[in-house]
Order: sequence, then structure tokens, then C-alpha cells
Amino acid sequence: MPKTIGWKEWLALPELGVPAIKVKVDTGAKTSALHAFKLEFFTRDDREFVRFWLHPIQKNTEVEIVCEAPVADRRIIRDSGGHEEERSVIETPILINGKQWHIEI
Repeated sequence: MPKTIGWKEWLALPELGVPAIKVKVDTGAKTSALHAFKLEFFTRDDREFVRFWLHPIQKNTEVEIVCEAPVADRRIIRDSGGHEEERSVIETPILINGKQWHIEI
């Protein structure tokens, strides 16, 4: 029997060092989003990487996690208001309810 998830869930981003973060599930979105700040782009082994910071706990800016990942792509993302912006995309596994998937963020 398939498991149902709610519109808000807790998940982990193990390769990014995020043990738990509350997310909003949007089944209509083409790409997942993560509120990151202080983005720093750099090259390692001839690949482009991004280092970014995030606050894993809502409404708590005291806790910060620094993440690094290879840049998989750059895409034009359109928000619900129709505004377009170029964003970097990374690929990483998520862990939710004991199951793991690779996703693009």
C-alpha cells in the first residue's frame, strides 16, 4: 500500500549534512527549491561547485548549516507570479519516512 505524505513533512538531506528540515510538498512544482543564502561558486577538479548556507529550523536564524554540492545545471525558474530567474540546480538524495530518492533542487 502506498504511503501518503502531508503538505508539510520533515526530511533529511544526508549528503548536504542536514539531519532534519521541514519542507512543504508541492506536487505541481517541476523542480524542488531550498532557501539558501551566501552562495559561493568555486571550481574543484574541473567541476563547478556551490557552497551555500541554510537555516534548517524555521524562524531560527541562529542555526546555520554550510553545504557544498556540484552544480548539475542552470535553469530559468518561473515562480507562481510569473517572474523568471536563473538558478543553479544540484542533485542530492533526500530521506523521508525511511525511503531515499535522488532529486534536483
